[in-house]
Amino acid sequence: MWVFVYGSLIWNDWEIKFKCNNKKRAKLKGYGRIFNKNSVRNWGDKDNPCPTLNIIKNDEKFCEGIAFEFEDKRKDEILLCLKEREGKDFEFKEFNIKTYDGNQITAFVPIYTGKNIIKGKTKEELAEMAKKASGNCGKCSDYIKNIASRLDELGIEDIEVSSLAKIIQDGQISAER
Repeated sequence: MWVFVYGSLIWNDWEIKFKCNNKKRAKLKGYGRIFNKNSVRNWGDKDNPCPTLNIIKNDEKFCEGIAFEFEDKRKDEILLCLKEREGKDFEFKEFNIKTYDGNQITAFVPIYTGKNIIKGKTKEELAEMAKKASGNCGKCSDYIKNIASRLDELGIEDIEVSSLAKIIQDGQISAER
């Protein structure tokens, strides 16, 4: 059983509890990262929600992340834990992903499908939301900058993440946008 992750699940060591057998860099074709989920608990509240990471269908993109492999017999336990961590409105859909060593595997991928979807906001509006939001886990702006920094450390370039982090950091739009 494989789980493909694209945000904070890459580095917060959740997989250790479930005795991960293997970890590979991989990509999911036809999807891209997007800050379109309102966090109203962890990184924001109902008055000032934080735009958090999700993925969305986009045939022209691919999402780079990490695939973790576990024993098949732990599937239900792992998916239940991830559902509790990520929230009830996350679906864990199976997709074919390609690892960087050339293998094609099937993996469960978390995708938020609930009512807290952000629609029609510019990056500048998302940055303003992030600057105002704070929740149980801290400031939204720190959440976004941390994701950008961690992806950069892994050599994963993602313009959605880096451009929003740059706007938050210095109020300027990245030249790559």
